[in-house]
Amino acid sequence: MALSNLKKKAKEAYSRILLNKFTATFVVFSFVLCLAQGIIQSFLFSVDSEYKGLLYDIVDTVNSASLLNITEIPSQFYIDNIPLLLCSDVPIGALKRERNCSVLFDTSRPDPVISQPALVLNKVAFNREDHIVSVINSTGRGRDVGQTCAQTLLYAHQNLRNFSSEDLTFILLQFWLLGISVLAVTNDSVAHLLTTIMTRALMTAWSAYSLWRTHNFTVIFRKLYADPGTPCNIDFFSNYFTTRLAYETPDLVLNVIGFSVISWLSWRLLGMYNAQALRYVGAPEHINRINKLFLAVLSCLQLEVFMLLTVMGLWIDVLLNTAIKRISAHTPAYLGVFVSTSVILIPWITLGWYSIKREMRRAILVFFFLAFVIILGWSIMFYSLVYRWTFLQWPFLAGCSVSSFVLIVSSTALAIICRLNFGKGLKQYLAAEAALANSGFAPEVFRHDEEKNAPFDLETADYKHSSFDPTSPTTKYEQAVPTYIAQPMPHNRSGPTGTSPTEGRQANALEAPLEIPGLAERPARVPVAALKYNHKTGESF
Repeated sequence: MALSNLKKKAKEAYSRILLNKFTATFVVFSFVLCLAQGIIQSFLFSVDSEYKGLLYDIVDTVNSASLLNITEIPSQFYIDNIPLLLCSDVPIGALKRERNCSVLFDTSRPDPVISQPALVLNKVAFNREDHIVSVINSTGRGRDVGQTCAQTLLYAHQNLRNFSSEDLTFILLQFWLLGISVLAVTNDSVAHLLTTIMTRALMTAWSAYSLWRTHNFTVIFRKLYADPGTPCNIDFFSNYFTTRLAYETPDLVLNVIGFSVISWLSWRLLGMYNAQALRYVGAPEHINRINKLFLAVLSCLQLEVFMLLTVMGLWIDVLLNTAIKRISAHTPAYLGVFVSTSVILIPWITLGWYSIKREMRRAILVFFFLAFVIILGWSIMFYSLVYRWTFLQWPFLAGCSVSSFVLIVSSTALAIICRLNFGKGLKQYLAAEAALANSGFAPEVFRHDEEKNAPFDLETADYKHSSFDPTSPTTKYEQAVPTYIAQPMPHNRSGPTGTSPTEGRQANALEAPLEIPGLAERPARVPVAALKYNHKTGESF
């Protein structure tokens, strides 16, 4: 039974995807975009992970104690002079920064002793017993990595670690966005289409920022590591930034093209869905509005799943796998918030879906309570110094945190509006729609030209995309109707003066009510035709 329902739903989804050229193009283009950008993000993840591992090995070999500290520069935007700080605690506030941080290197005060050109990295030799790392260029010339150089490399490792986490997030985001795009078409969902457009817009904006950031970090890393007078005087990152830019540029181009094409296709689909959506059982306008709010809640909740899990994953990774683990004094409390949110997230979203769909008044109160708990728990996180510092130092985590907070507040507000509309017919409408779907009703068979507003034509319909059978005897039929000819009868009344008896009978027949004989009175010689499908008339009975 479950397999049969699954096949039915898959067949219906397939029919909706191929409903017209816009729906098919939307899904196919989303799939191609997901595949192309997923491959590019995979390459970026590979490059970032490789260099992140190299930097970790260098620092761990030369001065492993440095890994217990964190580094900071005052700003990534004003980089004329860059003081690089090494901190043993979170540098929030001037007093803490003064007590717990020391200046490793200031680009405004280079070391005049180190004035030779930078050595370009080609390969690295490790001597772990003596804690020596030698960087060798393409000509075989080498230079050892000093203690201060290893400490300054903490800043590069810290950022490349963040980059690799971002890459992994975007790989997962591509597949999530493909799923949302398919749901938008298979459910005729305006809300999912808008979610797709907004997500594409955010991805395009972030890819543009990421490209600028790579150029910016090229300058920062050159001033910190490669310029004469720096503690390292080694060009570790020339090949890294060249490779990263080679991947980020086509990624930005794909994002711009994808956003433009998806926006245009979504505009066409929005026009079609606004004209057709929710009319299969004749829903009134107020039901349409309530149902759109319901779909908007679902879209926010679905996006919230990804965003909140992303924020939690990024934060817990920083909390457990960086120097923050040693610095943080409330790690068990943060883990408790993480575990609690993970446990209640899926039940909370499921509860919101069912409580609104079925107008469950008590269940939606539980949904509101859990939403309040999640909002309160993650609001308290901003009182944490380590979370605030990570929030300020990592723009991607900050953006995901703000987006997640906005989504959870929006979904709760929309759910409150839906609760105020309980008892106005949404439950009955959704039940009727589900009953039609379970009975095999396939509304997607009724194709039409949205531009010409042409009526549905049975002769040109494509029946292969639906279980609809035009030869079924219950679909369309014609039946021979016996004709009864009035014969002259002796008791017929005479017509008006001046008319013949026949004319009088005809006139009286027009005035008299039509009497249709019962089945027993029908002439036995008139057979009833078998039910059959009429392919010519195209009329509905």
